[in-house]
Amino acid sequence: PAVPDDAELERLIMVDRAADKVASILRHGRRTDSTFTLFSQQTMGLYAFRFARQNDLSYSIRLRELNAEAFPRSWSAADALGDGYTDAADTTRALAAFTRALGLLTLGSPSDSSSLGDLASARQAIERKIGKLRSRSSFPGPGRPAP
Repeated sequence: PAVPDDAELERLIMVDRAADKVASILRHGRRTDSTFTLFSQQTMGLYAFRFARQNDLSYSIRLRELNAEAFPRSWSAADALGDGYTDAADTTRALAAFTRALGLLTLGSPSDSSSLGDLASARQAIERKIGKLRSRSSFPGPGRPAP
């Protein structure tokens, strides 16, 4: 498939809602060039944020999944995906995404440029999210059945 320019990519995502087509273009490009980038992590994060604000969580999550696929060594993409799953009350997948983010933080992910202090803060924030999810899934609350 042809590689879209920035305006075409925005139309595919925001208007046509063609995340699967964008994923196909990304995968095709990666088959011939492992460093191929179709979009920036920040741009796709912004698109996902916009759909989350419109209460379209399923499409927002799809965009976050695409972002995590495009940037597999990025702790922040994995963290954002965990946030999306958390918003959708998908505890199992949220925990998996946050655990992946922690693992990538440990590896010192080269795709995220952060200071050591920022990384320590990110680690603490992700650990808090994991703790909160685990406590929610361990103890029934109003309207939640016991595990």
